[in-house]
Amino acid sequence: MKNGVKQISLLSLIGLSLTNIAWAEVARPKNDTLTNTIQSAELKTSSFSSMTKKEIPNRHIISLSKSQLAQHPRLVLRGLIPALYQNNTQAVQLLLPLYKQFPQQDNFLLTWAKAIDAREQGDLTQSIAYYRELFARNASLLPLRYQLAQALFFNYENEAAKIQFEKLRTEVDDEKFLGVIDQYLLTLNQRNQWIWQVGLNFLNDDNLNNAPKSGTKIGNWTAWEKESGKGVGYSLSVEKKWPWADHFFSKTMFNGNGKYYWDNKNTMRLLCV
Repeated sequence: MKNGVKQISLLSLIGLSLTNIAWAEVARPKNDTLTNTIQSAELKTSSFSSMTKKEIPNRHIISLSKSQLAQHPRLVLRGLIPALYQNNTQAVQLLLPLYKQFPQQDNFLLTWAKAIDAREQGDLTQSIAYYRELFARNASLLPLRYQLAQALFFNYENEAAKIQFEKLRTEVDDEKFLGVIDQYLLTLNQRNQWIWQVGLNFLNDDNLNNAPKSGTKIGNWTAWEKESGKGVGYSLSVEKKWPWADHFFSKTMFNGNGKYYWDNKNTMRLLCV
């Protein structure tokens, strides 16, 4: 050691940290990193050639209170069916409690409504179970495939979601909706990639060795002199998520950074993150 300054080799310039962490993330559509376009995407009836006008009644504006609506099962049914097809969470959650009270219920529609409600409540596992039950009974409904894919996506079941979105992409011809599917697929592909970040910045430090004020003395001890230097700071970080079932995942992270001064190679700093 000379004047309080350590001689450190070039290898000590780099601080490294490697961790592998596992935790659970409650994935809900509102908190996902996708754009608002994807988060609020709804399937319009015009996107699916399999839906006829008889299946989706024409829209009429009727003003009724919830208690009044409960007295008209046919109106509730006429509102519930398009709400299910259009993935209209708000309408489904309004009509589902009313529909449950009716003595005659269609089990398929009831299960579908429960699937949408469970997804909105954040119970993605139950929602997916409902969707798979429905899908086993009728795999031809495109809105059902989309909603299943969406639930799988938010539950971080990436491979299963990707399969459903890719199948859906071959079955629709609406350009706007194809763009929504492509954004989902892009995000799924990014989830499976390593994320790299590299940083570089110029340094101009007038006190590399953290020296006290010039001339500082304590008894017979005299503080060392300041040292200055110009150089570069650099950093590197890498991370990847490894999805598990039921919105659990692990994350592997690597971080390293350091500083190099070309006009003062005697003063080095070791930085660890």
